[in-house]
Amino acid sequence: MKVNAHNLLFNSSKWIGKGTLNCSSRHIHEVPLIKPSLKFYKQLLKQPQPSLNVDTDANVSFLPAEEGPASLRTYSIGNVSHVYNGIRVPPKPEEPLNCCQSGCSICVWDVFADDLEEYNQARRKAKRSFLEKHLTLPKELESVSLEEKSSLQELPPQLQAFVLLEKRLQQQGNN
Repeated sequence: MKVNAHNLLFNSSKWIGKGTLNCSSRHIHEVPLIKPSLKFYKQLLKQPQPSLNVDTDANVSFLPAEEGPASLRTYSIGNVSHVYNGIRVPPKPEEPLNCCQSGCSICVWDVFADDLEEYNQARRKAKRSFLEKHLTLPKELESVSLEEKSSLQELPPQLQAFVLLEKRLQQQGNN
């Protein structure tokens, strides 16, 4: 008998009762289950394992808490922080465009208000340092008011009301 795929599949007695049924044709016949050769895997295990060259002394620098991800959430990529007289002023946060207005526990407007407050405090601090040392003010700090006011006052009135409502709801939820 010739050895070909047809004879191997249909006429070989060694596959009888050891395969799976194939019902795709008119005749029901068994298709052999092919068992993988373990020789390949045994040879793989005998080979030495590759060594990984990992630099464990990577130069990783960690930011202080005030410069971490919480303060970088609402800034665009091109918006970078400035250092005035040794005081780091974060970039001005951009108004969020992704508020769902469903009353999330951490609303993007709350995050924006916090980041805006941080931005304004840093600008006031930088301006005070220039005034104390009697140095000329950079153009960016000339318009900064030294009196502390809420960052909400810089928002449009509709957003002020929304942020205040969010804060009230959050306080009620905590009580």
